[in-house]
Amino acid sequence: MYSTTVSDVGTVRSNNQDSSFAGAHLVAICDGMGGLEAGEKASRTAVELMIRDFKGKRPGREEASAFLRQEARKMDRKVAGLTDEGGKPLKAGTTLAAVHLKGGEMTGISVGDSRIYLIRDRNIITLNREHNYRLMLKEKLAAGQITREFYETEEKKPQAEALTSFIGMGGLRIVDVIGSPMVLERGDIVVLCSDGLYKSL
Repeated sequence: MYSTTVSDVGTVRSNNQDSSFAGAHLVAICDGMGGLEAGEKASRTAVELMIRDFKGKRPGREEASAFLRQEARKMDRKVAGLTDEGGKPLKAGTTLAAVHLKGGEMTGISVGDSRIYLIRDRNIITLNREHNYRLMLKEKLAAGQITREFYETEEKKPQAEALTSFIGMGGLRIVDVIGSPMVLERGDIVVLCSDGLYKSL
């Protein structure tokens, strides 16, 4: 099993707000929000916390799901408590996508709109959801709480991509956990990425 990370600034910003880590048993990416310096600090804080706790606990396959859930809540509290140089709340946040890999099995977690893909037999499978206003609209439509006309009108607006759950909001609303765990097959490729990649494809 082989893992690596790649980051590209692109053509819009002078530098990225994302932080990532790729190890033998843990891969994670966080995409910061809240302004350049704040976003960078939020994503870096979240990733560094997860790496430190993972190295201290070394969870096995059975503990992976609980560990990832616990880390998401812990990261949320940590980022929500960040302050600037003057001691004022930083008001920053970050997405999270992470997977635990052990013995050919994978458990993943996501918060926000960073994605986890599984590429198998030339098929690209999205394993998680984007936690945004559009998802909320879809759920309300399915529950009969809004009309199709209202959904189609709201879904086209820019705010449809506004996140409804992210690390640093101070109380996570939505967390996706993938696998319990998921068995990987020979030749499988798992891709974690921020919206900067999948929105440009």
